Amino acid sequence: MNSNSREFGEDRSGIIRPLTVMGLAAIGLLALAASGAAAATSDGLEAAVTNAMLQEGDSARGLSVSEKQERTQTNVERTSEDNKWAFGTAVIEAPKKEGYYPEGWLFVAQKSGGTWKVGLEGTPEFSTLAEDAPDSVVDDGEKEMFSRSGGLELQSTSTGLQLPWKRGVRWKMSGGPHGWSTGYDRPYSALDLTGGSGKVRAAGRGRVYTMCSTNRGWIRVYHPNGYSTDYYHLRKNIKPRDGRRIRAGAFLGYTGTDVSCGGSASGRHVHFALLRGDRHVALDNKTIGGWTFQQGAAYKGYAKHKTIKRFPPNGLLRNYG
Repeated sequence: MNSNSREFGEDRSGIIRPLTVMGLAAIGLLALAASGAAAATSDGLEAAVTNAMLQEGDSARGLSVSEKQERTQTNVERTSEDNKWAFGTAVIEAPKKEGYYPEGWLFVAQKSGGTWKVGLEGTPEFSTLAEDAPDSVVDDGEKEMFSRSGGLELQSTSTGLQLPWKRGVRWKMSGGPHGWSTGYDRPYSALDLTGGSGKVRAAGRGRVYTMCSTNRGWIRVYHPNGYSTDYYHLRKNIKPRDGRRIRAGAFLGYTGTDVSCGGSASGRHVHFALLRGDRHVALDNKTIGGWTFQQGAAYKGYAKHKTIKRFPPNGLLRNYG
């Protein structure tokens, strides 16, 4: 994507384009992408990605290897013209019951000698393959972004991010810092949040990816400073081309109870989490939207702004941006 491209969510008024020609071109590109993805998955890519997920997945969730294998999703978003490179999302769907959440990665794959080599995000293979991939599969902006998302957790307490709703508005923290996968797994990287109009917004500018094969429920945003943010249970979420640039505060979807990738949800909310790349990191002592979070027991803890403290499940947090 070039530097002149507009970010998702910007004002498009006053722009005149030949819509019919663009529409036909878009249909043609989508058809080519779909045929390329079908060719790749039918040529052993899905099996290779599944194998990589089974090796990287968190065994502490209590699922057997066979159960995980039945719950894998390989979502191919881009392929090269020669079908030797692929990029997409890979998910292990959680059981649709309380206490479970899905695991998800971006992946890059290269076919050589009839065999697919797969790199899941967070592994050395991912960094190498992303750097070597053609621009049609991983563009230069993504390569730079991915290079920042690995390594050690940032030491600063400030994340440079805002809370995932409109600035100046108060939402309820119904669940304090807790684990992403089961609620009780560490690190305590997630919050349950609800309120206002229910419009969930990007915590910062970056690149946006839909994780579930349905394109519903789960969005991940990668930010230029090395952090990423997860948003789960969304309803009526946006469905942009994966990797599209997005501005801070852009609309992502509404709080909901969607479980397209598994788990459960009681009452509309967003399961919001902080990551470095694909690795969830503790919210303890991290500042988001002007609030510094302190963890306690799972779903407890509190948020502090200057001398004010707010506790779940009814603590109101004003988004200071």
